[in-house]
Parts: sequence; structure tokens; C-alpha cells
Amino acid sequence: MSAVTPQGLVFYSKTIDALAENVIVLDDEFGLAGKTILSVIRQEALSKGHKIITCYCPLSPFDKIEHIFIPALSLAFVTANAFLKIENKDARIIHCTRFCNKEGITSRRKRIRFNKKASEELMQQGSEMLIEAQRAHSQLEAYYTAAMTFEKADEAYARLEALTER
Repeated sequence: MSAVTPQGLVFYSKTIDALAENVIVLDDEFGLAGKTILSVIRQEALSKGHKIITCYCPLSPFDKIEHIFIPALSLAFVTANAFLKIENKDARIIHCTRFCNKEGITSRRKRIRFNKKASEELMQQGSEMLIEAQRAHSQLEAYYTAAMTFEKADEAYARLEALTER
């Protein structure tokens, strides 16, 4: 539902409303509790036999869940933060800072601000690199398209297809 693209971070938040009537938002600005809560919800839903849709964070796709949908219940658990804005007025919001050590957050405020700025910069650089990759792809495509004989490729495909039908 979200990705770093040549256009920057893209988040398809309207998909949430299309997939679920009941939305629970985990407002997790620091990314401290949502990951754990969503992992537990996922395990519970699966253990109860529900078919679910699990959306992982594109920046940490192997371990950080961002959203979970349980279509049969028209229920969604979604993460919100500075990058992922949720605009569902009917959603129930759980502020994840309530599960965190507030003194620890306060004492590390400068570090947290630095990390947020650094992550914004890294996402911007990622987007710029994707733009460069698109340009390189377009240049290569211009070369091989001009040199390609599509009729020959179509003939080779037809021969291959005929072989597989036997």
C-alpha cells in the first residue's frame, strides 16, 4: 500500500476504506509499538482461521507489518505516522505512545528528530535514484528497440509455441 517511487513516497490510503468498514489506526509516530501489536494481531487472526491480507513496510519488508486486513470481518488495523496519513474520520485511533516509556522518548527527542530527518533524506535519495534508473532504462530501450526486428521475435515465439503444443 506504500512504496518509495520516483514520485516520492506513495501511499494508497483510499484502499483502506475500500477494503474495510471498521478501521483501527495505530498512531505510531516513533515505530515503537505498532510492529509488535500487528504481529500479535496477525498471529491471532490466523490461529482463528481468518484469511487476512498483510501489508509489510516497503523499507523493512521482512519484519515490519504496516497494515492488516481481515476481509470477512470488514476490519483493518493500519499504521499511521508522519509518512502514512490516514484520513478516515470514523476510524478508532490508538495512540501507541501510551505503550512507550515517555521519559525515554523525551530524553532522546534530539536523536529521534535527527533519525526522522535522515529517513526523509534517504527516501528522497531513493526516489532520485529511481528517477536515474528510469532514465537509464529509457536510453537502453531506445537502443534495443531501434535494433530489434520484431517480426523475427514473433516468428521465434510462434515456433516455440508450436513446439509446446505437441
